[in-house]
Amino acid sequence: MTDIVRMKKRKMFVQVSDSNQKIITNILIVQYRLNGLDCVRTGFTVTKKLGNAVVRNRIRRRLKEAVRLENDISKMTGYDLVFIGRSATKDCSFSKLSHTVYFALNRILELAQQKEQK
Repeated sequence: MTDIVRMKKRKMFVQVSDSNQKIITNILIVQYRLNGLDCVRTGFTVTKKLGNAVVRNRIRRRLKEAVRLENDISKMTGYDLVFIGRSATKDCSFSKLSHTVYFALNRILELAQQKEQK
């Protein structure tokens, strides 16, 4: 099983953001980059514009759980992933959030395969 490591330092989040690779949906944004490691590093962030600490933490907890339950995360070995919550994240059903996480991860893999074929 692939190790999943949490990103906690701002420097790591900035490195992923600087890669300028992202998948944008109406529920969340996933920024990603190759890290060259034998693990998946994940980070979660929610802007203060979405509400107070209680609201932001609820959004972050929902994102973490959706990613934790996603089986395809093991296919993401060698990537840094930053999940960014949006205003729709707090109001959508958990099944829709899980489906969106699944869609975003598979889209990243599709783009990687297309890049390899070129």
